[in-house]
This record gives sequence, structure tokens and C-alpha cells, in this order.
Amino acid sequence: MPTEQPRITFAIPYYRGRDYLREAVQSVRRQTVCDWLLLVVDDRGPEPADEVIAEFDDPRITLVRNERNLGLAGNWNECVRLATTPYVTILHGDDRLLPEYAERVLAAAEREPGVTALFTDAVNIDGHGAPTRTMADVVKGLLPRRKEDHLLVGDDDLAALLAGNYIVCPTMCLRRDVVGPAPFDATLRFVPDWEFTTRALMEGGGCSPSARRCWSIAATAAARRHCRPRTRPGSLRRSRSSGHGRPNSDRWAGRPQPGRRGAGSL
Repeated sequence: MPTEQPRITFAIPYYRGRDYLREAVQSVRRQTVCDWLLLVVDDRGPEPADEVIAEFDDPRITLVRNERNLGLAGNWNECVRLATTPYVTILHGDDRLLPEYAERVLAAAEREPGVTALFTDAVNIDGHGAPTRTMADVVKGLLPRRKEDHLLVGDDDLAALLAGNYIVCPTMCLRRDVVGPAPFDATLRFVPDWEFTTRALMEGGGCSPSARRCWSIAATAAARRHCRPRTRPGSLRRSRSSGHGRPNSDRWAGRPQPGRRGAGSL
């Protein structure tokens, strides 16, 4: 059992799917580092998570059941609010991580202390774990984007991101002291992660290089996803927010815009 202070929280915004949840928890427990916490936030769905969590005798795992249903982005914000470590990854209830994810993301965060969010690429697998592809992934693969280390900032990067959202939400590791307790727009039913990253660029934020190899496996409702490392994946910088609902529109006011390291996309 770890003796060092936890550095990263894996926060699972759970609603249903106990079998997938079990796999997600197991993937966290297989991480190559031990200084993590796992927080499962049950949003009062039809399949309570308590039976699954009770199977694991691990003091690093905590289950919280919301008093009422908060919805998709609302529960994501609750996950961030309840986390106590410097970094938090929102690991969806049907996601899995490869063992090196935390080790490589945390190493990247140490190399670049100003980085706010690290992210990796993703590859689909089906419900049985076999590789697969969706039409959305085929289309996104045809869109231009940079593959090298880069700072994501400005209109060029924003345009590329709007053309196709290739940042998979469960791959993002957020720095809590920068994003604040409510980084996502709780009024949105869909794509709050896309709104989060595009807003960062529109309001003057930027994305900078992160880990060279960060592995994870993420999932969507339609197809489960393996998160593969890019050759040089990216990361996101943003400013502090407050509150639980819609994020402040002026959070980038007065913040200097990061310098550009080349043209590209978020």
C-alpha cells in the first residue's frame, strides 16, 4: 500500500453499467504507480455502484452517491469538486486505463509545472475488447492536425478543433488548482468537454506539450476506446474558475496569451 501523498484522483462519474465499472476500477488498481485515489460518484442511476465497489478491499477507493441526479456535465463537475489531489482524470464508468497512464501523465506534469490538462489519443474497441472504428473516427482521421509537440492557441487551433473534436474527454488529466471546481458547463447535455476546450482557446487560453507517451483506454456509449499515446500528445492550459454551474465568461481576462510554438490544432 502506498505511503506517499496521492497526486492524482481517478474520478468516475457513474450512472449505469456495473460490469464496465468493475473493469474501470480494475484498470486503476493496475496502475504502475500507487499514489492515486479513486472516487466513484454515483449519479443515482438504475444500477447502483455499491455492490461493485464493495468487491474491492482498497482504502484508496471512495464511493459517493449524489443526493439527486446532476446530469452529465453536472456530475463531471462534482467529480472535480470532490477530488483532493493536485490532478484529476475523469474516467467515465465504461472506460479502462492501461497501466502506464498515471505514471506517464504525472511525469509530464512534473516536466511542465504550468500545464493544466494532459490528454492522449484514443482508439476504439468494441464491447468485447476487439479493435473497431466508428464513422466519426474515420472522418476525424482525415482532418488536418499537427502530430508534433506544439502549443495549441489562437484561431488556427480553434478552427481545427471545431472541424473535429479529437481530444477524448476521458484522456484529459486536469490540474485542479487551475480549472477550479466547475470547469464544465452544466447546462449542456452533450459535448461539454468540447465546449470546455474550445472556450479555453476563444478566451485566450492555450494548449502546450505534455507526456510523450500517455496510455489510457477510454469509452463512449457507442464504442469503447483504447487511448493510445501520440508520438507527442498535447496538454491544455486554462485559468481558475469558481462555482458549480456555467463557467465564468471572463476567466481569461487579464491573463497573458501564451506564445505560439507553431500552427496546428487542439
